[in-house]
Amino acid sequence: EKARKDGEGSLLWEDMGGFSVHYSENNLFPERIKTFAQLFAEEMLKNGFKPNLYHADVEKMMCIDRYRGIYNRITPWGLYVLSNVKSPAVIIECGTIVNPHEEKLLSQENNRLKIVKAINRALVKFFEK
Repeated sequence: EKARKDGEGSLLWEDMGGFSVHYSENNLFPERIKTFAQLFAEEMLKNGFKPNLYHADVEKMMCIDRYRGIYNRITPWGLYVLSNVKSPAVIIECGTIVNPHEEKLLSQENNRLKIVKAINRALVKFFEK
């Protein structure tokens, strides 16, 4: 809320940005999901994106890998869709669109293409294993 009130120049926007990958160990395939999350995060890091640690530092979500921005979304931070689906599933947060700087970054076609390619490379590597 403070960042919104302070506007585009708020120092808080630096903390409220980056990508994150969310999975649930309550899913039927937690290790496979975690493997994909790691592959995707590595691809994002290679492309110069940084992980979102705001969820861990401020919202106190369970971050299992701060370097890669990977979160285990079990109770009380659980997401129904991650723990109740009958197949491997992750939620990829490519950026924080409430952050005006990230919104601009994500609106640029070259950055969107980097994200799509990161997802594609991670999927290819995942299914090669």
